[in-house]
Amino acid sequence: MPKAMQDAYACCALYITKNSLNAPVITSHIHTRHQELILSPLPTSTPDLLAHTHALLIYRIMHLFDPDLHNALTTSTFDALSMSALESAAALLFSSTHFPPESEPTDTLMPGTSILPSTLESTMHFWKLWVFEESARRTILFTFYFLQIVRLLCGERNLLCDGKLGLVHSWYFSAYLWNAPSALDFAVAWTEREHYIVRNVNFSKVLREAQPGDIDRFGKMLLVTSQGIDRMQEWFSARGSIL
Repeated sequence: MPKAMQDAYACCALYITKNSLNAPVITSHIHTRHQELILSPLPTSTPDLLAHTHALLIYRIMHLFDPDLHNALTTSTFDALSMSALESAAALLFSSTHFPPESEPTDTLMPGTSILPSTLESTMHFWKLWVFEESARRTILFTFYFLQIVRLLCGERNLLCDGKLGLVHSWYFSAYLWNAPSALDFAVAWTEREHYIVRNVNFSKVLREAQPGDIDRFGKMLLVTSQGIDRMQEWFSARGSIL
């Protein structure tokens, strides 16, 4: 595991033990690790850059929801630096990540339209590569989504919304692919199940054709944000499920 994530996970473990007695020490430690990561150069390898971005997200989420950490961040210049560092990491990750091409004739991939490698070893490699790339795609989308929420909560004015977070992006909307526990399960889902590509937060085809089993937690989060919780509860209910 990259050091950035080791430190972030260790801080999460400390945060769980935080109480009124040890709060000053733990708050100081987490804040210091956050500062160190903010001021460190961005990694040159894509896997390390992905871990770096994840770690920045973890620290920023802790600071956002914890009063002690929030005060430690917002009373210094590191508030702006934290936002800038997270946005810079996500932007660099964006430039290093493959997205499903716009040349696809539809936003739906029917079963059997993509051929997997013929050998188990090649399929395993393809699966691991897909998981990494999809993780990067979702991390990029979530990061810019999160940055906009932070700006909104901080009371920034004149925020612009183009409906797609200022990005041209796409990701695989398929719980069967994302949750596949093995290369074999992934191969079955890839070749035998219908899955969707969501481009620029456009869920129109998903809302028309997908089923509740196609939607994982990330999809639910974005659907509720874009469509509203009442509409999504109604959508799930009409299909015999709950949100």
